[in-house]
Amino acid sequence: MKELSDDQLAVAIPTAFPELFPDAWKHDWNDDHGNSGTKCLDCGMKWYAYAINPHKNRQCPKPTPIVIDWNTAHRVVRECDSLKVREQLMTMWLEAGVDGSYWEWLISIALPADYLRAALLAKGAE
Repeated sequence: MKELSDDQLAVAIPTAFPELFPDAWKHDWNDDHGNSGTKCLDCGMKWYAYAINPHKNRQCPKPTPIVIDWNTAHRVVRECDSLKVREQLMTMWLEAGVDGSYWEWLISIALPADYLRAALLAKGAE
């Protein structure tokens, strides 16, 4: 899997794990000032097209990016096969070439984004 930036990762995670992030798939009808608009800010769907058939158009095709933090990382990793995630984290540690041990890297150097990348690799998403 090619290296994803944090912005790309924030969109790839809800795509790979839609059941964990149902709010990321909701239409966003409000602008920055809280005013209700006539178009979804993410996908551009007009509100009346949604209102005619809300069951068909329930999910927005473009997920809202999630916040990458430790809570999100742990929630996603819990849903994956733990052995595969550990193997991916071990591979990332070896590729990083860090002087410390695997556990030192895992506890003090690895970021939540590293855990999310490992979860994506463990799930097989590309």
